Amino acid sequence: MQKSPLKHADVILVAICIMSAQFMNPSSAYAYIDPGAGSIVLQVILGGVGALAIILKLFWERIVSIFSLSKDTSDESQINVED
Repeated sequence: MQKSPLKHADVILVAICIMSAQFMNPSSAYAYIDPGAGSIVLQVILGGVGALAIILKLFWERIVSIFSLSKDTSDESQINVED
């Protein structure tokens, strides 16, 4: 009897194992990070903070209503009118 050839999933698993072993033993890259890279990182951080601020502004009432203890959101029930 002949052995069945490797299945497609087995070949992929072997390839993943070989690539993982290759990444576990990295060599030195001798890379240079210029000042522009720090500028890009700063822009990404500031952009994320700005996006978070816009999202909070747009959904602030929903966020507050989730944590609100009062079921009545209208202020009219709180006003007492004296004659």
